[in-house]
Amino acid sequence: MTKIILSAVGIVAVLCGLILNLHNIYYLVFITPAIMFLSGCIMYEVRTFPNCVFGYKTGISMRNQDTWDFANRYSGMLWMKWSVPLLIVSELIMFLLKPSPAIAEGMILIQLIPVLAVIPFTEKALDKTFDRQGNRREEYKTEEEL
Repeated sequence: MTKIILSAVGIVAVLCGLILNLHNIYYLVFITPAIMFLSGCIMYEVRTFPNCVFGYKTGISMRNQDTWDFANRYSGMLWMKWSVPLLIVSELIMFLLKPSPAIAEGMILIQLIPVLAVIPFTEKALDKTFDRQGNRREEYKTEEEL
């Protein structure tokens, strides 16, 4: 948990540097993975009750506290895992191509694919782990429930 918090603090520090260096186009493709990683850390670590403001909100994820916690941990973990390679690939493409605002805008649009792709992966995991009423399936029961 400490590593995640330190990583999140590092990302915030880099984002503060971004404000000072807005003329550098390489920072544009850094924003989406950084926000994705920071949001993933928050979703993975922070335990809240199902609400309409924060977290992974779909029908099955808001059935009860167990589905809410599972969906937020799972989608937060995916966002953290996917943001690092996304950042590396995006910056590599920017360095290999001649950076221009058009290329940066295209990269930002491409970066939205993994941001939205977390939804079908999390829904599939929710369907595999929980039934329609939000109860855990027998093969996915936690040790506390057994």
